[in-house]
Amino acid sequence: MLSDYQRAVLTELGVMCWQSQQAATDLKVSGELAKTMSSHEEHQGTESHKAAVQSKALEKISQLKQKQESVSYTGQIICLFAVTEPLPNLVLDILTAMGLENMPKLQLTSEQVKQAKDYALCWSMGDEAFSLSANKLLTPPIHSLRDGKLKKQLWGLIQQMPHAAV
Repeated sequence: MLSDYQRAVLTELGVMCWQSQQAATDLKVSGELAKTMSSHEEHQGTESHKAAVQSKALEKISQLKQKQESVSYTGQIICLFAVTEPLPNLVLDILTAMGLENMPKLQLTSEQVKQAKDYALCWSMGDEAFSLSANKLLTPPIHSLRDGKLKKQLWGLIQQMPHAAV
């Protein structure tokens, strides 16, 4: 089965796609592009019209591509590190302090995170810096958080959150 994006590209190229009656009713974008194509055929003579039709078609294809690329992770915690069960106590303490201890945790790659939306928290581990903006948390690796100074920085950052349970 073709995605909306693939079908829109094929339609824009003039390739007819066979589909079931149910799929035809679900595909509104294809019908809009077909209207654009028939309008284009009626006004073939003007260059400005051709440019407008092409621009509109490219905009719709771009919207479909963007729609296809984003994945919703509503109410989930995305981790860019290995999520092992049981979670280390420090990880559980951090999530509890943020009020997120009962949410499902998923391990994703950085490419998958680029397409993610609507997640409760995206936690990545990097260098020795801390940052917490919106719903993205950057911490040093867990093993380095045993250092008292780093723990103090982390708890100070979490306490600044408006919904922190600390």
